[in-house]
Amino acid sequence: MPERSTGMEHAGWVLVVDDDPDLRNHLSDFLQSQGFPVLPARDGADAQALLRQNPRPGIILLDLVLPDTLGLHLLPALRQEAPDVPVVAMSQSLAQLAEARATGVEATLVKPFDPDEVLAIVARWLAR
Repeated sequence: MPERSTGMEHAGWVLVVDDDPDLRNHLSDFLQSQGFPVLPARDGADAQALLRQNPRPGIILLDLVLPDTLGLHLLPALRQEAPDVPVVAMSQSLAQLAEARATGVEATLVKPFDPDEVLAIVARWLAR
């Protein structure tokens, strides 16, 4: 079956950082099925290694609670590795998402989220 096109050219790839393997794999598979190149990372160390080894991503989807660090603690390192790349914070906690917004993330997603909501955010940022 051919991939469904979003009708947009993509500016980069998507870095999905989440320690939950089911969510990370489902989100990665969904975005890839929509034509977006994706690299998944299970924790902060993985995310930083991927950023050092690969060209600049178009967007970063960042879980705020990871096994090796908090997403908000990882954010400055991600910004240093990938300046000006939009970061979308993901969490079940509204308080954590509010804190993430205060630190300047470009968007937030409340878990569990609707795949179409993720698609809309990713497509909007990668179309820029």
